[in-house]
This record gives sequence, C-alpha cells and structure tokens, in this order.
Amino acid sequence: MEFVTSILATLLSFLLFVFTVLKIGRKSSGCNAKTLNLPPGPLKLPLIGNLHQLSGDLPFRRLKELAKTYGPFMHLQLGHTTAFAVFSTEYAEQVFKTHGANFVERLYTLASHVLSYNSSGVASTCYGAYWREVRKVNMLGFLTMKKVQSFQSVREEEMLNLINWIALRAGTPINFPDLFPSISILHWLTGFRFRLENLKRHSDEILETLINEHKKDKKATLEIGKSCEENLDLEDVVDVLLKA
Repeated sequence: MEFVTSILATLLSFLLFVFTVLKIGRKSSGCNAKTLNLPPGPLKLPLIGNLHQLSGDLPFRRLKELAKTYGPFMHLQLGHTTAFAVFSTEYAEQVFKTHGANFVERLYTLASHVLSYNSSGVASTCYGAYWREVRKVNMLGFLTMKKVQSFQSVREEEMLNLINWIALRAGTPINFPDLFPSISILHWLTGFRFRLENLKRHSDEILETLINEHKKDKKATLEIGKSCEENLDLEDVVDVLLKA
C-alpha cells in the first residue's frame, strides 16, 4: 500500500511539473508577452509559490511578519493563483474604492463553478450587468433593514456555527486543487470534483423539496380564502427567489 501511495505521489508531482513548465512556456512566448509590474513579495518556489511560507495554524501571523519586510502591499503566489495582501487602510482604500474596478473579478474555483451553477452566484459571478441584477435582487429581497433585523437571530446562530466549524478544523490541509485551477486532472485524481458533484446533487434535492413544499403551502393558503394582497407582507426567501 505504501509503495502504491509513493508511486501516485511521484506521478502527481511529475504531472504538476509538466503542466507548470508548459504554462510558463505559453506565458513567455509570443509577441504579446509582457512583464507585469507587481508589488514586492517574498521569493517564490517552483510549483507551490509562497505556500511554504504560510503553513501552520496561524498563517495570518506569518503574513504580518512578511509585511514587515515587503511592505503593506505585497504580492504572493499561491500555487497558480496570484494574490495580494494589504496591510494598511490607505492601500485598502485604493483597492476597494479608488481602483475598485480593477479588483472586482472573482477568483475561479471549482467549488464555486460546481455548487453555484457555473459561478452564477452573486459572490462568484463576474462583474457586469448580470452581477448588478443579481445584487439588486439580494439588496431588495434580503438586505432591507426590516429583513436584516428579522433574520438577526438566525444569522447570529449560523455565524457561531461557522466560527466553531473553522476552529475545529484549524491546521487541516488546504484545498490543493483550487490552488491549481488550470490543472483540471487534479480535480479528478484527488476525488474533489466527485465530492462536489455529490454535494450539489444533495443540495438540489433539498432545494427542490423546499420549493415543492412552499408551493403546496401557498396553494393551501389561497384555497382557505386568503387573498394574494393579504400575503404580500408574508413573503419569505423562497418567494423572492421564485419571483427573480
């Protein structure tokens, strides 16, 4: 068993090396190739970039230490993913406000692609007309003052659950395939795509059940004599999504 595991690890490392060399070759060739003017950052290793410098239970402390050397606006390479770390309010304002249009693109991940239907959710879709329309639905349907206050207890409970979930998984391995999104074979070799597809099917089944039950409840409510006008103030999350 150990021999087979060793062979698979060696094969995976070789495939990563080949894909990385090919990708570097494509980037460096051609008449349109150009060097990006990136901010300073720590030295990067082949394949993994700066991942080795963020290992451990408290990577944010390692980032803080690196910022003391490379400044408050720092470039990092996480596998094939380019990232920037901002450690000052001045640079944060530049990123989020002054040059916000240059930083609005969402990072592609396999999880968002599979679970949010080809990255069509408001948190994962590309900036543009569609994103503005989805954001409008969210703002009017879920984020009015009345709706925010009505969901307060649920929101606090779920946030506490999320914090506990993160705390229990401190130090667990990172999601390796998402750091190399261009190497799709990793998604299959690690079984990550298979797990996501199963999770999506389970999620779809839950949503379908909720929608069907919601329609039955609405129909029953109308049949006992209540008018549509009387139920406008009783709209819930499912109503808003079905109307959108």
